[in-house]
Amino acid sequence: MTGVDGTQLIVSPHLDDAALSAGAWIAELASAGTEIHVLTLFAGFPADNDLSPVARDFHDRCGLPHNGTAFEIRRGEDAAALTILGAHAHHADFHDAIYRRRPDRAWHCTHGQAMFDTSLPAEPNLRSSLEAAIETRCHRLRPTRILTCAGIGHHVDHRATRDAALSVAGRLGIAAETWEDLPYAAEATAERPDVAGTPIVRAPAPESWSRKYAAIASYTSQVRMLWPQGQDWVEALNEHALAHDADGAGELYWTIEQE
Repeated sequence: MTGVDGTQLIVSPHLDDAALSAGAWIAELASAGTEIHVLTLFAGFPADNDLSPVARDFHDRCGLPHNGTAFEIRRGEDAAALTILGAHAHHADFHDAIYRRRPDRAWHCTHGQAMFDTSLPAEPNLRSSLEAAIETRCHRLRPTRILTCAGIGHHVDHRATRDAALSVAGRLGIAAETWEDLPYAAEATAERPDVAGTPIVRAPAPESWSRKYAAIASYTSQVRMLWPQGQDWVEALNEHALAHDADGAGELYWTIEQE
């Protein structure tokens, strides 16, 4: 294949989401000469090491320490993974929902499934800050397309990322697409995107899939957390990819019509 015209900006919620959901297509584009930058928004850590019970449990399941070294490890995993895919890594310092507090100082996530609750209190200041970070990166990189998550699974950080990225794309007149959020979308109860778009299944070459799976394997902490029983995660992801009825394994995207 040939690359697409112009720089592509991938806006990812967390340090693994881009590779999990769009890794094969990123690898395919990069191998064809397209310049790709991945901006991960929620890649920061509380300076005071103040962790909620939910965050402590998350760190334990990932095999990570309860301090800032955890994100040195995670950012290192991300840099290694994106190097395999052929993309440039950029890390913003916003805090994952499990590290955030509400104005009354209560934890934003009070139990292990709270981040999927669509009735969580709004965070308007977060939205504007996310948009500012994305817009700043757009002015520097001049991308011709923004690719971000669709928010399937309703994780609050995924929804915030999607809304901010699409808002910036619309305001700056940049083409936009969303990806199918994995592994959430592989679950039988997964819902369709909240933001309407035209679906497109892309079927990258086998070499690109190999690079995707090698990249995912670089996220040692996240593989341990997502598949704690040692499941064959490559088989699970590949089975889902083959179900898209593409010409081989496929990744699902939606092209967003700008108003």
